[in-house]
Amino acid sequence: MVEAEYAKALSELASTKDAQEILEELDLFIKALDENPMSWQIFDAPNITDKAKKDIIANTTKDFDELITRFLYVLVDNKRINSIKGIRDEFKLIVNNSIKAVDVNVTSKNALTKEQTKKLEAILTSKLDGRKVKINNIVDNNLIGGIKCEYEGKLMDFSVRGKIKNIRGLL
Repeated sequence: MVEAEYAKALSELASTKDAQEILEELDLFIKALDENPMSWQIFDAPNITDKAKKDIIANTTKDFDELITRFLYVLVDNKRINSIKGIRDEFKLIVNNSIKAVDVNVTSKNALTKEQTKKLEAILTSKLDGRKVKINNIVDNNLIGGIKCEYEGKLMDFSVRGKIKNIRGLL
């Protein structure tokens, strides 16, 4: 996978101390492009020069670590800038593995309270070999009740609908 190769290269260039900052800056860059969907089309347009694309990057990343700007230039040169979200996701996995952490998307019918989040973090930490758990709560009004936990491509479904589905599978 191309994204994993670029993420690995970026992680080799970034020190562990800077890795979290680089991850945050990648998120900010992606957010800036997402706020103006035409930006993605500009980077995809063959009639816009690489220099113009790099100028956009320079303006967007002027307060960022120079490593990010240079990395994004390489992506432009190699026609891979539109892979940035996948690269960011792979880089996040590398960073999390290095600090023994895991991001968990928790889907629930209602927003989790701070107390519920702390309890869930403790439970998941014990289930995930003591890795530090970072919860991202996603509210889904279509859930009847319960929660779904997704991390590293795995799903733990503790929703009412999931339990009913399991019971049906047993019958």
